[in-house]
Amino acid sequence: MVCRAALAFIIAINSLVSLGSPLTAHAATVPDVPQNVAHTFGLDYISLSWAQPLDDGGSVLTGYWARIRLHGDSLWSSIHMDTNQTSIQFAGLTPEATYDVAVASKNALGSSADVEISSIKIGAAPDEVDGFSFINNDSTLAASWQAPANVGSSPLSEYEFAYSLAGQNSWSMYSLVPASTTAGINGVLPGRYDIRVRAINSYGAGDWSYVYNQYLGPYYYDITTCDQLQAMHNALDAAYHLAQDIDCTNVDFEPIGDNTQPFIGSLDGHGYAIHNLTVDAPSDYLGLFGVIDSATIENLTMNGEVHGGSYSGGLVGKVTHTAIISHVTANVLVDGGDYTGGLVGYSEGTDASHRLQITDSQSSGVVTGGEAVGGLVGYADYTTVLRSNATGMVTSTGDYAGGLIGRSKRSLISQSYATGSVISEATRAGGLIGESESDEISDSYARGDATTPNIYYAGGLIGAMNTSSLLRVYSTGVVNGYGIIGGLVGYNVGASSITDSFSASYVLPDGNSWDMRSNNGLVGIDYGDTITYDNVYFNSINNAVNCSRDNNFDVISSQDCTGINLQFHESQFKQADDAPISSWDLGGIWHLTGTDFPTLSPSTQPYILCEQPTSTDTTIGVYCLSAPEGWGDTTWEMQYKRTADSAWVNVTLNDLSEARATITGLTSGTDYQVRFRFTNDWGVGQWGRQDITTTGVAPLVSPPASPAPLLATSQVAVIKSELGKVLLDEYSAFLNGAEQQLVLELNQVVYFYVGSELHSATVKEIGADYVVLTVASRPFDVRLKLGESKELSVYQNGSKDVRIALVGITGGKATLAFAKPAGAQSNSTDTASLSASTSSTPQSPLTNVWWLLAILAPAIGYGIYQTQ
Repeated sequence: MVCRAALAFIIAINSLVSLGSPLTAHAATVPDVPQNVAHTFGLDYISLSWAQPLDDGGSVLTGYWARIRLHGDSLWSSIHMDTNQTSIQFAGLTPEATYDVAVASKNALGSSADVEISSIKIGAAPDEVDGFSFINNDSTLAASWQAPANVGSSPLSEYEFAYSLAGQNSWSMYSLVPASTTAGINGVLPGRYDIRVRAINSYGAGDWSYVYNQYLGPYYYDITTCDQLQAMHNALDAAYHLAQDIDCTNVDFEPIGDNTQPFIGSLDGHGYAIHNLTVDAPSDYLGLFGVIDSATIENLTMNGEVHGGSYSGGLVGKVTHTAIISHVTANVLVDGGDYTGGLVGYSEGTDASHRLQITDSQSSGVVTGGEAVGGLVGYADYTTVLRSNATGMVTSTGDYAGGLIGRSKRSLISQSYATGSVISEATRAGGLIGESESDEISDSYARGDATTPNIYYAGGLIGAMNTSSLLRVYSTGVVNGYGIIGGLVGYNVGASSITDSFSASYVLPDGNSWDMRSNNGLVGIDYGDTITYDNVYFNSINNAVNCSRDNNFDVISSQDCTGINLQFHESQFKQADDAPISSWDLGGIWHLTGTDFPTLSPSTQPYILCEQPTSTDTTIGVYCLSAPEGWGDTTWEMQYKRTADSAWVNVTLNDLSEARATITGLTSGTDYQVRFRFTNDWGVGQWGRQDITTTGVAPLVSPPASPAPLLATSQVAVIKSELGKVLLDEYSAFLNGAEQQLVLELNQVVYFYVGSELHSATVKEIGADYVVLTVASRPFDVRLKLGESKELSVYQNGSKDVRIALVGITGGKATLAFAKPAGAQSNSTDTASLSASTSSTPQSPLTNVWWLLAILAPAIGYGIYQTQ
């Protein structure tokens, strides 16, 4: 049994109190209890920490009582702590014993109540595990380890194992029985992962052991040249990574994989680019890849040209089954035959449960072909197109031309758009899709023109539609055709639906249209009147309020759709509180500017991108922006400070839409920090920060070689201003011990003589009711509380060389009183001069002439910043 008399502990003070705003003034009483009381413990110690009370009771705090006792005992062992001590460690305790600890505030009137933490059974958690390692397995994320050498004060109760995508810090956690020293997680997709494990006993958890950036999946090859890229056709089932940008200039590239031996492996571009790719052959299945089957292509940028036959694409000619194309950007001119696309010529998934995936991808090249030509995909069946877009011009010599997809069947298209103009020299041209059959299309739009100059079926969004559903879509381009054209859809057959959508397209029939009656602001012809409308608006032609015409060209009106001439009512399609936008589920998908039609918000949150900063001896230049753009109007704020300082200074930006500024008036050779953040539709960003040092050498400000002569008051003021110094010995109140009061700001310096040597006192910190001074020549810090006076030895040898008192703090300035104590060393020449001067001209208060030290801070630039 552990008795109280045997209680032994060692007290270690670990931190100083951080004083905040002034304490509340009221009738004097005991203080409030300490705040934020917390504890930790180990095998033989308990650490206790706290913060100052909210109210000192109207009397200055004199310290704290820290207490400890064995649990169940009635008497405490107490230790008095100074006010600047807010933590203690009780050490040398008995392992596995149970203790109570407490802390109370005290002032001159007494102590507060105790804040107690009881029943702390001390003991040790386990050490880290040994031998933690990752096991590369194609289908199972596996790791192994050994039990820690020291399991702590009690047997292990479990292990915790966790994994996360590399660098994501988003951990999936698993608990394992203590006998386990391996973990295997099935169903984890190939990729790079971080893993960690720790041991746990009844006293707590040991530290995590980590293994970072481990690749799970088949072996992969690094690609560094175009020749190595071409050699991928030698191993069509392997995994490949781009290790740098690839230049294929002057390489007659042969597509990887064909219709008999498709590529079935993976290519991860890791954000690198393939430049100047040229594929030119009088054959089918052309692109970087000819044919891929259930393969994965991701994180890649490419540019170049593809010229050939059918099934041609900027990335791949034909894609089948459950292939994944993700985060691919193609700026490739594609000139092919049937089934030609800026990214993919032909895509075909397996079924509705096993779709082919194209996500977060885009194409910007000009695309020309025969039948089924699209800015992104020529032909799509059982394909998901998500958060993708195309911006290039599309031209088809046959049927089915679309800004995004030429012809689409049984596909899901969402959060995608097209902005390029579309021309089908035959039929079925759509700003987004040439023909849509049994598709689900949502949260998408087309901004380009759609034209069928020779025959018919043109729509601002879809040329022809069969049993498809449209939700939260719109179009704005000009629709031109020989006949059967509509602002949103040219022609429909089957039970389709249009919900929460509108068309601002301008319908412009060809002058030789074979029947003008088949042209309409929303749908040219709805065969059999089978479209269901809900909250639909459009730009009606001829002021006719109707949705479409039937196959007999009779006017079909419906109470479920409303005709609006957008020439007069465009604003209601741009504001969040007007229909149709007011009924849309924006959900972070749509972005409204108030001055233009809605756009899709970026799929990733914005971050800060900065240029390299510039600097001179006295200036710093900073320029930052947010990326990706598209989160609405952005405003910036910027601040700077000298690294050694605590207070930030606001920077006035000439243009609040960008974080660009040149900060002037700085000190040479000095470390500065600049921070900046944005506010936009996403919200308020985190502070980004750059650190930079001004060029040149910091100026040396040396004190006077000897005391300045005492002159008339006006002359003394001039000397002080020129020298930039406050010399205490110029004041009789300082020399005779009566105390000279000075009002000083942060970093201001005063000088005084001890014998023949000049010393200084620098204002290092000003708090709510305290100040910290650095006293030279052997620098040491002195902390003064409000109303406190201290006699100091500049040599720290016990002599009394200067007396300093903190009289008051107002507006961030400290009123300090300085005096030479009786018996302090003095300069005889100074004293004689003073006597001669004060007999005729009394000295004016220093507050009229003190010198303000400028405190500024520098800037930074392109590339790297720190988030704080």
